[in-house]
Amino acid sequence: MYKNRRGQFNSTVKLYAAFAKHRLIERRGAIPWKRDSRCTRFVREDIKRLRTSIQGGSVILGRKTYESICNVACDPIKNIWGTQVLVMSRNPKYLPLYRHRLARSVKSLDEALDQAVSQKICILGGASIYQQCLEREALVDEINLTVINRDYGAKGIKFPDFNESDFEKRRLLKLHSSNGTVFEFFSYNRKRGLR
Repeated sequence: MYKNRRGQFNSTVKLYAAFAKHRLIERRGAIPWKRDSRCTRFVREDIKRLRTSIQGGSVILGRKTYESICNVACDPIKNIWGTQVLVMSRNPKYLPLYRHRLARSVKSLDEALDQAVSQKICILGGASIYQQCLEREALVDEINLTVINRDYGAKGIKFPDFNESDFEKRRLLKLHSSNGTVFEFFSYNRKRGLR
C-alpha cells in the first residue's frame, strides 16, 4: 500500500508488463510481438484484459511507452472512463496530447505517485519505470505478467529482475495457438508480512 506525501489515501500499486523469451519487452524501438501475425489474436485479448484491469485507476507510464501504445489500433488507454493518465518525461515542456487525448505530464515517479488520485495505481512501463518501482521496498503490491514463449532474440530491452520470493505466484491462464505459441498470464501478489 502506498500512502502519498499528503497522507490523503492508501493506494494499491499494480504493475503490468508483457515479455517474450529472454524477458524481452522491446527490440529496435518496438514491441517485438506487436506485428507478429502469429500473436495478433492473443495480443488483442491481452489488451482487453489490461483495459478492464486499469479502468478507473491512475495509470503511470513513460513518454515512449505512452506514445508507443497510442499508435496501436487497440490502444488500452483510449477512451476509458475515470482513468487518470500520468506520463513521466524529463522534458518539463512535454505535453502528452496525442490523438485528442489529454494526459498530465510529470517529471518523476515521486511526482506521479503524489498526483495519483485513485486508490488503484497502475504502472505500465517502460523498463526504467519498472526498475524504479521494483527497487523501492514494498512499493509494488501486485505484478501482472503476460509471458509469450516466442524468441525474438536476446538483444533489446528486458523486463527487470525482481525478488520473486517476496510474492505469491499464481498462473491465471495458459493459452496455446495453432502455430505453437504459448501465452501465459501470471499474477504475483506481495506476501502479507512484506507489505
